[in-house]
Amino acid sequence: MAYSTPALVRKALVPTSDGSLPTTPTNTAADLTDAQLADAIAEADSIIDGYIGGYYAVPVDTSNGVPSPLTFWSRNLAAYHASLAYRGSMDFSETDPVARRFKDTMDALSAVASGRMRLQLPQNTGPNSATEAGQVFNPYVGDLFTPDDFSLSTDPNPGPLGHPFWEGWQ
Repeated sequence: MAYSTPALVRKALVPTSDGSLPTTPTNTAADLTDAQLADAIAEADSIIDGYIGGYYAVPVDTSNGVPSPLTFWSRNLAAYHASLAYRGSMDFSETDPVARRFKDTMDALSAVASGRMRLQLPQNTGPNSATEAGQVFNPYVGDLFTPDDFSLSTDPNPGPLGHPFWEGWQ
């Protein structure tokens, strides 16, 4: 289940909206279809999971409802990404409410990722939970390489620095 819905994204884009697809154009990303907004929500949710995954189990279990910070963050990020798609990637002004909510959300996610902000969510208990989510990338045990693996000499008595090129070098 997604952390937000197309209706919530539309309400963020057009506060007077009831969240349904508008019958008259609003000239905002609220005019996008539910499928297009669902794609922006999926992108937003993956960004959220990436930021919070070091400390919390992701994806967050939404069977008992979505915790409110995630709902708002997902809505804000999805509204921003949908607006970028709708506007053809044109920049926002600093006073644009969509851009301001995006910046505030990214600041909050950065605070969670750095450990400065805590959420009431189940902890990540994976093997790398102190630094990042998921399984250990390379679970190899032992010495993968030893210094002998890098010797270029076939001479059993190489020069003073381990390579015939250096023999006689003073």
